[in-house]
Amino acid sequence: MDLHTKQSYYETGEVAIAVTHTAFNGIRMYYIRSLPVPERPMTTPPMKLTHNQEYDRFAKAKNQTPQGPARRRKQNLTEMVPVRFEADVLDEVRRRADADDRSVSAWIRRAVEQALRKTAS
Repeated sequence: MDLHTKQSYYETGEVAIAVTHTAFNGIRMYYIRSLPVPERPMTTPPMKLTHNQEYDRFAKAKNQTPQGPARRRKQNLTEMVPVRFEADVLDEVRRRADADDRSVSAWIRRAVEQALRKTAS
């Protein structure tokens, strides 16, 4: 009696297939079944959406549900510091903040922190 069994698992997108291959005295049998794809965390970061794609995506009610816990700053900020810029500088700051998908305040805060780290070393 010569019995050999081999199992294979194939996954493509949303379809998973389990194949059992059995050989018995020269006769081959295949048992194929479809399986649900197990849910698991994403292994690749999501692609960056343009502002129009982002707007279209979140215009749908099903995409407006928060995912995961709220993200908070590690510490509270101390006080507001009013700063004035020339119009062309402010336009460039807005453009760069928009490109980084940050608020103008967050972009300026990060730029100042980077400048402080750079001069400290």
